[in-house]
Amino acid sequence: MAFSSGGDSVGKIETPLNIDPYDAKQFGLSALALSKEMKRVSDLATGLNSMLLEDRTPLVTGGVQIVPTADARFKKGDPAAIYVEIYEPLMLASATPPKVDLLLNFVDRKSGESKISAQYDKTQAFMHQGSPVIPVGVRVPLEKLGPGSYRVEMKAVDSAGHASVVRAAEFEVE
Repeated sequence: MAFSSGGDSVGKIETPLNIDPYDAKQFGLSALALSKEMKRVSDLATGLNSMLLEDRTPLVTGGVQIVPTADARFKKGDPAAIYVEIYEPLMLASATPPKVDLLLNFVDRKSGESKISAQYDKTQAFMHQGSPVIPVGVRVPLEKLGPGSYRVEMKAVDSAGHASVVRAAEFEVE
């Protein structure tokens, strides 16, 4: 991936990209995208239209665009979020949406100790009738994590008893 901050300098990062096959009939969870930059969609109206015309799909949830970062190092006061999509085929098959939760676990990579475990149960606010995709943005609680190396693990579960695979992303807090 190549990226630029708008000037003449350009950076690049290389990492393997694994894309799981998409099955619209299978409950699942996308890869996690870490972010340091969130923008209200209302502030981006013209830029958003040009992105869509260029066949780029911005990561938008709850009226906020979450911009993925290539640098997973955060300072204590940085804004930090995770974007993830839950694939829930029951959204198409039922007039009543299922309850869908995200299970989060922040793990110290050196010790293997779980630092924060939480259940995020506000996904209904991001559901759209007729769409099996639930785009979710979750704030990373940097203020509760000391300096160190971490792995965040996420798993989606629904009220019908389905569970996704665990997805993970690694990051540093300075």
